[in-house]
Amino acid sequence: MQLQGFFQAAAGVAGTLIGLVFVALSVSRERLAEDAETQVHRVRGAAAFIAFLNALIVSLAALVSGDEQGWWALSIAVIGFVFVLASGLALVLDRGVHWRDLPHLMYLLVLAVVFVVQFVSALQLVSDGSGDSVQRTFAVLVMVSFIVGVSRAWELVGGPSVSPYRHVVEMLRPLAKFSRSR
Repeated sequence: MQLQGFFQAAAGVAGTLIGLVFVALSVSRERLAEDAETQVHRVRGAAAFIAFLNALIVSLAALVSGDEQGWWALSIAVIGFVFVLASGLALVLDRGVHWRDLPHLMYLLVLAVVFVVQFVSALQLVSDGSGDSVQRTFAVLVMVSFIVGVSRAWELVGGPSVSPYRHVVEMLRPLAKFSRSR
């Protein structure tokens, strides 16, 4: 397999990042228990965890030959998709639907897409054993899982938002002031 080195490195990175999420959750335990934004913090932490767990399971499964890889990827895709649905529902029921929650819902949507694509690819692998294209798809899904996991963990520990929308608005704000002053 041509991506074996990638999956070995990704498994090591995912394992390390899962450990760091546990540390971040234990450090922010008070925030998770008492803050008005409790549900958002829980969803951030859980999303980081499930994204890194997905990267770990898919990467380790890619190192196993045979049908097992497809079944492992299929299983974590189902678990991950159920998590996304439950998290989105919990967030909406707790806070209602507001513009401020759009970034959180978008991250959940990205994870949902990852799990759907992974589910379909894993089914393809299990049914006909087509390996190379599915391996490349799994590699991309692992990278997307890392991006989502790192951004969710970053915000969990109190880092500034990494929302592209927010950055675009901030960049355009001086132009709006300039046009109003004319």
